[in-house]
Amino acid sequence: MKIKIIALIFFTACFIVNNAFSLDWKSLHEQAENADQDSVKIKVEKDSNNLSNLYELGLVYLNLYDHKQAKKIFEQMLAVDPDLIEAKWGIAECLRREYRIDLSQKMLEEIVAIQPDFFPAFISLSYIKFNLKEYDQAAKLSDSIIRRGKKKADRHTLTRAYLIFAGSKGMIAHNGGLLSAFINGSSVFTNIKRARTLMPDSAEVYYGLGCFYFLAPGAYGGNIDKAKEYLEKTIELDPQIIDAYVRLAQVYKFNGDMDKFDYYLNLALNKEPQNFLANDIKSNTCNFICLDRPPEF
Repeated sequence: MKIKIIALIFFTACFIVNNAFSLDWKSLHEQAENADQDSVKIKVEKDSNNLSNLYELGLVYLNLYDHKQAKKIFEQMLAVDPDLIEAKWGIAECLRREYRIDLSQKMLEEIVAIQPDFFPAFISLSYIKFNLKEYDQAAKLSDSIIRRGKKKADRHTLTRAYLIFAGSKGMIAHNGGLLSAFINGSSVFTNIKRARTLMPDSAEVYYGLGCFYFLAPGAYGGNIDKAKEYLEKTIELDPQIIDAYVRLAQVYKFNGDMDKFDYYLNLALNKEPQNFLANDIKSNTCNFICLDRPPEF
C-alpha cells in the first residue's frame, strides 16, 4: 500500500511538471510559419480550449504583426492554464512589440530561468538586450540556441539566433577597437550565411545581409550597392521590418541623397514612432552606428 501511494505521488508530480510545459512548441512554430489564418481560426472555433490550436493562432497573429489580436489569444490560453509558459512568452513578446520593455524583460527573464529549453523567450530577450546595447548578453542568449542546434529549435528561431548573434558580434567589434574588430567581426558574415542556409528567402536574412554590406569596411566585404539591393529586397518581402527603412535611409545619405534619407527615415518613424534605430539616427546619437563614409578599422 505504501509503495502504491509513493508511486501515485511520483506520477502526480511528473504530471504537474509535464503539464506546465505540455505544448510541442517547436512543431507549432513550424506549422504557424505557413499556416492560413482562417483555417487556424476554424480549428479554434471548434475547440476554444485547445491550447495547441490557440497557440498556433497566436503565432499566426504575431507573424502578421497583429500583436493586439495575438495578445488576446495568449490571454485566453492563460485563462485555461495560468502556468502555461508558451502563453506567458506570447504576452511578453506582445509587450516587447508595444515597447513596454521593462515589463517584457522581467517576464522573459523569469521564463528563461524556469524553462531554459524554451528558445522563443531567448530570442525575445536577446532583441531587448540588443536594443539596450547589452550586446554581450544578446550574443550569449542567441549563442545558447545555436549551440543546441536544429534538434531543439524550430528553423525560424534558429535563423533568428544566427542573425542576432551576428549583429551583436558586429556591434561588439565596432565598439571594441582593432583587436575586437578582428576577433568578433570575423564571425559576423559566417553566421549570416548560416542563417541564409536555413531560410534563404527570409526577409530577416536579407536585412542581415544589407546591414553587413552597409556597415562592414570594404576590406572585409562592405559594398554600398549590395547593401542597397538587399535592404530594398527586405522591404519588398516584408514591409514591417522597420529597421530596414532606417538602414536604407543611411545608404542614401552615404550616397549624398538627403531627400531620400529624410523620406525613408520619416517613413520608419511614421510606421513605428518608438523604433530604437530610427530614433537613434534621427537624434544623431549614433549608438547603433551613423555611417556617412566607408568604415575603417
